[in-house]
Amino acid sequence: MDHVLLAVAIAATGVKSLEIDHVPNDISYRAALMPSEVGARARVRVESRNPQTIENILGAIRQTDSRPDARTADLRYAIRLRDARGATIAVIYLDAFGTRGVVDGQALRFADDAIKRSITEAFPSLSK
Repeated sequence: MDHVLLAVAIAATGVKSLEIDHVPNDISYRAALMPSEVGARARVRVESRNPQTIENILGAIRQTDSRPDARTADLRYAIRLRDARGATIAVIYLDAFGTRGVVDGQALRFADDAIKRSITEAFPSLSK
């Protein structure tokens, strides 16, 4: 699923909560962190059911263009979007800069860091 289709799926499904895991940027690892490692190594976890917070973050996701990127990113954020039952709709992974990541197993380069800015504005503890 490409990023545009993911945005449409998110809008249609109805995200009711989100959970974000963050591995602080000042912690170094010998190899780039992969999607499966972000949750296990996260030092910060935030959650929200606030409709305005969720809409602000979804707005950034919907408006951010992306393109495939074959290079491996050192992932530091996992944004889990959940429905009313708590089931995971999608997970978006970002690197420390918010410009590269993984969506549905596909490595992507984002047009800008709007998604990261939206999550760090909503949750300042994620900016460390």
